[in-house]
Amino acid sequence: MTQLINFISNTLESIKNNEQNEIIAYIFYVYYLTFLAILFEPTINTSIFILLFVILSSINICNEKTCKKINKYVKIIGITMYAFFCIMMHSIIHLIYWKMKNMQTILLLMPFFYFLVVKFMLFVFGCNKFANFNYMIDIIKYIVNIFNK
Repeated sequence: MTQLINFISNTLESIKNNEQNEIIAYIFYVYYLTFLAILFEPTINTSIFILLFVILSSINICNEKTCKKINKYVKIIGITMYAFFCIMMHSIIHLIYWKMKNMQTILLLMPFFYFLVVKFMLFVFGCNKFANFNYMIDIIKYIVNIFNK
């Protein structure tokens, strides 16, 4: 079991900082989030969960090590705006899927739009261009390594 965990961890480490892997990961990630947005109706509880998740993960992604150029207060405002954007997108995706059947094809473009928004935010914050992707890989490695203990 330890060898398998080490293999997975090393493989995850090797795919960091690679644009092709990043794009593939975004596609899976965004379709997964889209599926969750369709599945779970927007409520105050889901909105609070999204708000907390986005703010906490974004603060960890946009730390002083990966995003050196940005002022602390601008970063907080930007992350808060992004969190509310995510809540809004959850409601829009849910609405499009369940109420606006003629617009469902736009959901197929979600990974592209999400990728553009994230890359724009990383650029504005002066972050390492793979900060978000590498953070995701580090979280997966952390979860995998839990089984190694």
